[in-house]
Amino acid sequence: DLNNDGTNEVALLGVNKNTGKYQLVVKDGQAGTEYGRLTFEGDWADLAISSYDANSDGQADIIVNGVDVGTLKRSSLIYNGDGLGLLSTTVH
Repeated sequence: DLNNDGTNEVALLGVNKNTGKYQLVVKDGQAGTEYGRLTFEGDWADLAISSYDANSDGQADIIVNGVDVGTLKRSSLIYNGDGLGLLSTTVH
């Protein structure tokens, strides 16, 4: 529940056929409208999406884990549940 309305949001991960980039589209679970959209630059593999309160603000955040195909390094990106702004990036 990214917007604290008591209903979980729904997210769909896929490749944008126009740009060839991965996108995560998040729909508001209660209103059915688009809550936000994240586009991931680069060439990714093994993408996994999860959510939990990563910054302890009482609101769920979005965590994206994946491998950069060019460097073969795994990265974790954390997006704030409120507004979907990037909170942090960690390269493993």
